[in-house]
Amino acid sequence: MALTHIIELMGLSDLSFTPDGGSAVDIFGARKMSIEFDGVAKPAEGDDKTLAYNSAFKGAKVSFEAMAVDLEALSALTGQTIVDSGSTPNQTSTLSIKAAPAPFGVLKGTGVIIQGAGTLPAEVEFEIEVFTVIAGELKISGGFEEMWLISAGGYAVPNSSDVIVKITFKETAS
Repeated sequence: MALTHIIELMGLSDLSFTPDGGSAVDIFGARKMSIEFDGVAKPAEGDDKTLAYNSAFKGAKVSFEAMAVDLEALSALTGQTIVDSGSTPNQTSTLSIKAAPAPFGVLKGTGVIIQGAGTLPAEVEFEIEVFTVIAGELKISGGFEEMWLISAGGYAVPNSSDVIVKITFKETAS
């Protein structure tokens, strides 16, 4: 039986960012991911009417949210380095976010599937090969009696094969 092409996603089980030239960094506590496609559109007009409507995908605005203040993830998303110093009981880990270009790399998310009958995928993977962090959309936020969150946004542009986002249903989880 063929793998179904329709599933119900119930969550986000994994999210990672691999900076260009670096190693994959898990974004701990990932809980939301959004992909909003961007494009251009223009009517083709003639004979005093609209004859056709031309539209093309150009990229995608991507955002995500995580439930933990994770220095490793922030380091990868800002392109900055964590400095560890001291010894127990006086250790410190410091991430100084300086004025610098925002990094780009690969963003991957894995969706949680509601199980049911039939040949269902074990997981769904969203892969964005050319993802650039939008510096002004990286936020660390929280408040009184609230969990602190990291949220970030970026932009996906087509890779060399014109792929913006690759969505893969996998029968076996990786």
